[in-house]
Amino acid sequence: MTTAGSAEAFRAGTSMPCKLDHEVGPARTEDQDAPAAPQGHDGQLAAAAPGKRGNKEAVVNAIMHRNYSIRGTQVFVEVYDDRVEISNSGGFPEGVRLDNLLVTAPRPRNPLLADAFNRAGIVERTARGIDIIFYEQLRNGRPAPSYDRRNESGVIVVLPGGDANLQFVRLLAGESRAGRDLALDDLPARAGEVRS
Repeated sequence: MTTAGSAEAFRAGTSMPCKLDHEVGPARTEDQDAPAAPQGHDGQLAAAAPGKRGNKEAVVNAIMHRNYSIRGTQVFVEVYDDRVEISNSGGFPEGVRLDNLLVTAPRPRNPLLADAFNRAGIVERTARGIDIIFYEQLRNGRPAPSYDRRNESGVIVVLPGGDANLQFVRLLAGESRAGRDLALDDLPARAGEVRS
């Protein structure tokens, strides 16, 4: 199922240095704790392991949006060599669909739990953890998260891992150095440009 090294990298959010032909420094983002292109040793670009911050947000979302009226269910986090899968009971909250996931207003299934998480600083003020999940995956040169395996009884988010698209990470670092940080909406199109 997993090997110790890759599973630990997923859990720890560690950096894996990758040699580049030139030095790339850290990029500025709204969250200074999560640079777009972390600097490795000796001028190497350190492609971050699949986003520790994005993984955390996915787990928090699963806890907050779980349907607690379904007895005997839990939130599951499964770590594989090439992905992390997080599942919870209950489908998307009312009004949320795959085609409006990133643009619909936040609709917590459990508003009291969401409020408690907000007051404790576990979730951000704007309640847009889904944006963080997508942004962190793409920013780290990985495919977007997949919610394709969801239905009325449960949601499984798959956070692909594997090798980072270092060309895309370089592009983001260059845009950031030039003062042009890309918004979440811009990332998929730019990733497609790099892959083609």
